[in-house]
Amino acid sequence: MRKNFKIIMGMIVLSALSFTACKSVEKKEDAVTTEAAETKSSIDETTEAKKDNTGGTSLTLGQIDGEVYTNKMFNIKFDAGANQMTLLTDSELGQMGNSTDRNDLDAVKSILDSGNVFMDMYANGEEHFRSANVIIENISGKGVKNAKEYADKSVPLLKNEFESMGFTEINIESKEEKFLGEDIASIIISITANGTTQYQKQVIITRGDYVGIITVTGKDEADAQSLLDMFTKAE
Repeated sequence: MRKNFKIIMGMIVLSALSFTACKSVEKKEDAVTTEAAETKSSIDETTEAKKDNTGGTSLTLGQIDGEVYTNKMFNIKFDAGANQMTLLTDSELGQMGNSTDRNDLDAVKSILDSGNVFMDMYANGEEHFRSANVIIENISGKGVKNAKEYADKSVPLLKNEFESMGFTEINIESKEEKFLGEDIASIIISITANGTTQYQKQVIITRGDYVGIITVTGKDEADAQSLLDMFTKAE
């Protein structure tokens, strides 16, 4: 039961973070069609067009080597094995909502351009409730200019998601937290169901039009912070 509750938390994050997907898909499809008609066949020009469409940043997914996850775009690294955690495979991530895996970059980019999100990493702990994950989203056209605006706008949406599932003890706030030596826009979550409380911390990293949302879940605030502290810089 507790494992299912943890997975539900992950799915809530997936559904809530794509907060304007439905409104933006139609406009994005028109834009993609127009761009395809105007794009020249040159490889260099195609690459340059991709950079222009993502605020100057090309999409780079994380890589998994054994139990070590590294994402150079967001400059983060997570050594699951060294911290008694287990990384989910791409197949297992598919069961959590990913419709493709990291080996098909064009398919992932299409998913992000359509307003949906991609779970780049999910790690389970040996104890109940302990987990860490990284979700990528393209926020172009979603009415947010930076990580703080993204966090502020996500708070009421997350609250509504939890309330719709019947949770009543919900505390969510947007604030700045230290992450890898920098002040980063964050979301702090405490939620209780059937007498059991979970704590989440999310940090939002922006790269052009892409955001990386790191979410850790623990049995209490200190436990959640210890999970966040497992992340290091990739370089």
